[in-house]
Formats: sequence, structure tokens, C-alpha cells
Amino acid sequence: MFKPEKIMFAITKYLEAEIGKEYAVSPISTLQGLFSAADCSTPIIFVLSQGVDPTNQLIQFAERKGVYDKLHYKSLGQGQEAIAENMI
Repeated sequence: MFKPEKIMFAITKYLEAEIGKEYAVSPISTLQGLFSAADCSTPIIFVLSQGVDPTNQLIQFAERKGVYDKLHYKSLGQGQEAIAENMI
């Protein structure tokens, strides 16, 4: 049996050993950096952990940049799975 608190550490060590450290460390990202890298064919997609919600920061950033009217966001929670599947 695995100890849940040790699994992430073990996975990180395994990835470092097998394919390299760059695949085991998440890059530090800012909304400005993500915005600079995005375009009409490169969307920004957030995959979040439970309890994490950057929606307010994203809305504020879009307003500061003057692109709020172009911001489209969709939550996959609360029955949105079917709608998201139709978007693919």
C-alpha cells in the first residue's frame, strides 16, 4: 500500500530519473506570460486542483488589458461536461 503523502514525491523523483528534471518541475507562470504566449490558435487552458479558482484574477487581468470582451471561460463543474464535449 502506498502512503498518499509520499506519492507526489515519488512520482517527481521517478520523472526526474527517467525523462529529466524539466518534466518534473512546473514552470512558474504569470497571467502576463500566459497572455503573451496565447493567440487565436493557442488558447490558455487551466487545469486546476480542487479548491483553486483563478477566475477573479483572470477577469481583473482581462479588464486591465482591455480584452474582457474577448474572454471566454467555461467551468467543467456543475453539469458543464456535456457542453464542453460539444465544444471539441
